[in-house]
Amino acid sequence: MLTTIDRYLVRQIITTCLAMTGIGLAILLLERLLRLFSLVANPNQAFSYVGQMLVLLLPHFLSIALPAAFFFGVLLTFRRLKRDSEFVSLAATGQSLGRLLAPVMGLALLMTVIAVIIVGYLNPQARYGYRALKQEVAEASLTAAVLGGTFIHAGGLTFFAESAQPTADGLQLAKVFVHQDEADGGAMVVTGENGLLGHASDGESPVLILQQGLRAELPEDGQPQTLTFGNLSWPVVTDADVVYRPRGGDQRELTLPELWTRPATPSSKPNTAEIGAELHARLVLIATVPLLPLLAAPLALAGGQRNQRGSVAIGLLILVVYYEALSFGEALAKRELLAPELGLWLPFLALALGTGWLFLRTLSGARLALRRG
Repeated sequence: MLTTIDRYLVRQIITTCLAMTGIGLAILLLERLLRLFSLVANPNQAFSYVGQMLVLLLPHFLSIALPAAFFFGVLLTFRRLKRDSEFVSLAATGQSLGRLLAPVMGLALLMTVIAVIIVGYLNPQARYGYRALKQEVAEASLTAAVLGGTFIHAGGLTFFAESAQPTADGLQLAKVFVHQDEADGGAMVVTGENGLLGHASDGESPVLILQQGLRAELPEDGQPQTLTFGNLSWPVVTDADVVYRPRGGDQRELTLPELWTRPATPSSKPNTAEIGAELHARLVLIATVPLLPLLAAPLALAGGQRNQRGSVAIGLLILVVYYEALSFGEALAKRELLAPELGLWLPFLALALGTGWLFLRTLSGARLALRRG
């Protein structure tokens, strides 16, 4: 049963964790928000599309912000206990560091379950949805994206016009260049002195009407074929007209059970190394969560009263170095340059041993200080 002290600690940690998670999400989403608005050419659809994409990005950003916020929530709470001399008073009444951490470890187990749900299930599904929506946004409205003197890339299509003037029928173009990849590996190049980019009678597919130009077919194997024309009406087909690929083409779109059971070969997509690296990376991230309070609390209690700010800086440095080491190890494992057991679990083992040493050292130091007091 939770005591008054237990409830106090849990409440302080949760409050700090939620505040820092909110700040972290706001920073991450704001940075991505500016990039997302640049993808949406049609201003009438901007807020709808951007809102959907931000929702789909939330699991990814939560997987980053939530563990860090939990770590600093524990660190700042125990730092406050030492700064206000509450830890000494609690220790004098028999509340050892291990006892104070008991409710915190219960909270850590809850955070671990949340990490499993986010990292193992929500993030892969949301990542696929984000990619599908991003392609739809980037390629849905070619007409709205065209600007004079700017190259536009939409799927296998590259479009350029020296000038573009909006009219009632569409965009009036001058000096047009179009390059489109073909399914057989070849390409088609079309140029025109003047043109009009509008929509067909169905109101959806963009149609390019060019005047006084040249059309060239460039097969992958064979001689190029050219044709001059006075007037050409050409339906512009991009990848937006094709259903987005099924989920699972990238290992980051697979859930934990799917990573565990997915058959893979060195030549499959994703291949054996990519799936193995992704699986171990997620398991390491989940296993790291219970270690965070065992590291944060001793860091907060280490040093003198005047060196409390150093604990925050050291904690931040440890997290940055640790997650960078995991990222580097995952990259090596995907390229089959290092086994995932070494590239990912070795940094975890180093963190676990360092955390255990620091925790035991702080525990014995607190007991010694209490005896001298």
